[in-house]
Amino acid sequence: MLLHFGNVPVHVVSSADAAREITKTHDLIFVNRPKCIFFQILLYDYKDVVSARYGEYWKQMRSIRVLNLLSNKRVQSYRAIREEETALAVKNVQKSSSSGLLVNLSELFLMTMNNVICRIYLERKYSEDTNKFKKILRELQRCWVCQMWGIIFHGLHGYAMSMNSMLKPRKWPRSSMNFLMN
Repeated sequence: MLLHFGNVPVHVVSSADAAREITKTHDLIFVNRPKCIFFQILLYDYKDVVSARYGEYWKQMRSIRVLNLLSNKRVQSYRAIREEETALAVKNVQKSSSSGLLVNLSELFLMTMNNVICRIYLERKYSEDTNKFKKILRELQRCWVCQMWGIIFHGLHGYAMSMNSMLKPRKWPRSSMNFLMN
């Protein structure tokens, strides 16, 4: 079935056999991500494994990620951090419920997940500096949404770009990254 998301044609496959056949015969068409300024600015000119074009560089990045970041030994080494952050989240729920306060579980899960990821990869928690961290996440989300609207609806691309001047390369990613790295 062919659908159109704005100006982008999207093929929908309704059976596992058809999907398997398509990915087997047309694999190279589907492996690359679309080029967008969001990835170019934030992910070092498409050098990240998420946005890199399929080829030797991507294969090397994937190998490094799997062997170094996601190996069983490495994942097990993060167990204490995951358990500690989960225990803190449970303690927050208990504390809030004993005092009769409502708990926003979506926000609690997001904060717990962010704390785990930040402690593992950046060796620091960001829940203490919630306002600045949330501001950075909102900026990134706004950039991403505007970029996607521009890709899906080509007629709105200029409008989305004018609404979101942060998509132009400037200092905001560097200052945000400096906050995250310090």
